[in-house]
Amino acid sequence: MTTINDHLKRYPNARPSTLADLARREETTERLRKEIEAQKRAKVSWFRRLFGRRA
Repeated sequence: MTTINDHLKRYPNARPSTLADLARREETTERLRKEIEAQKRAKVSWFRRLFGRRA
């Protein structure tokens, strides 16, 4: 919500529709960031897939 707070500090009479757009954009950005992190964690190198884990 910092984006909305920053916007309101700069533009105190901002339209509610603008604030809603900022909230939606921030939510989408956060969702995409989480998806990217999940893909990075799930990614397995080709070497490990080929030879598997050896203890």
